[in-house]
Amino acid sequence: MSKLDLKLSYKNACILKHALRDKIKAKETYPLGVDLKELEEEKRALKAVTDEINWGMGNH
Repeated sequence: MSKLDLKLSYKNACILKHALRDKIKAKETYPLGVDLKELEEEKRALKAVTDEINWGMGNH
């Protein structure tokens, strides 16, 4: 998997994190037609974004 090195403000990173969290929650609440593989990938992405935000805040 390729990686991107993005520079985002804390605010923008949190907005993206919350949007992904809400998307996951909606898919879990209304699972009709949900691709489970895609849902798992989104959960992994949410964890990675959350970890990156937490790491970044610890280094300031």
